[in-house]
Amino acid sequence: MFILGGCVTDGMIIRAIARYFTKSSPVVLPDDYDEIRSRVTGWVDQPYGNPKKNEILDVYRPKNTEEKLPLILWVHGGAFITGSKEETVPYMVMLADRGFVTATINYQVAPDAQYPTPVLQTAKAYQFLLENAERFGIDPQRIFVGGDSAGAQIAAQFLVAQTSSEYAQRTNLPQVADKKALRGALLFCGPYDITKFDSMGQNTSLSKALEAIARQYLGVKEWRTSQQAQDASVIHHVTSDFPTTFITDGENYSFPEHAYDFATQLNTLGVDVQLVMYPGAGLNHEYQFSMNLPEAQVTFEKLVEFVRKQGA
Repeated sequence: MFILGGCVTDGMIIRAIARYFTKSSPVVLPDDYDEIRSRVTGWVDQPYGNPKKNEILDVYRPKNTEEKLPLILWVHGGAFITGSKEETVPYMVMLADRGFVTATINYQVAPDAQYPTPVLQTAKAYQFLLENAERFGIDPQRIFVGGDSAGAQIAAQFLVAQTSSEYAQRTNLPQVADKKALRGALLFCGPYDITKFDSMGQNTSLSKALEAIARQYLGVKEWRTSQQAQDASVIHHVTSDFPTTFITDGENYSFPEHAYDFATQLNTLGVDVQLVMYPGAGLNHEYQFSMNLPEAQVTFEKLVEFVRKQGA
């Protein structure tokens, strides 16, 4: 009802949504999380650029090995306007415990920084991790990039730029990765067609909120027809060189149509896709972080299996 008010500004909507995200984290830890955490070592709040621009990250790896391991670089969600790496730390710790180096990054959010700042910062974080591969025990030829919600879109756009020189040149996004080293994309609950960003809106209130987010992130009033939205809609720019992809999503207040459509487009291009969906289960956006859910547990095991297979 607050959002429906006629005198409500985008700024008011953004602040309200940011407060909602802060108070409604979906993270539910597994019962044995303390034991899992004890088996993992980490480097917290490492600057990958300018800390004043929120350019810091965490790195985690298992304690029981010194061998070089595949890297999972993760971009957190938060509707492009909020969120932090801390929300994904438990998931990164759990993945590290299964035999990977994991890194979760912070980046600047809208309206303080607008598109494509998070994509550029992801590239900067990638470079930092590769430059410090020896320090963190990373195998630079086995890299996975993923994210959740807005972070899934940012991760996907970063990967499109790394695997399509034409796209990178046209959008002025840097190519910092050897595409042969990119073993997989891990995409959770993301919007892959920004021109349809408000497609989850089944009521006026939610649609207005998503439209406000799009205007704030893209920096333009007529966001749906903007060049920014066209460029950020990765479904229209992905090529056959995009890495093998793991996609999952819930059904409620999320982007399941984006997941199905993106998987279809990738398959059409000959890209291998593992699509993990649970039709009829009533799962919410970011369900995967609620480790009390059987579906979240299954998704986690499937993800581990996917990374092990593609990173072999």
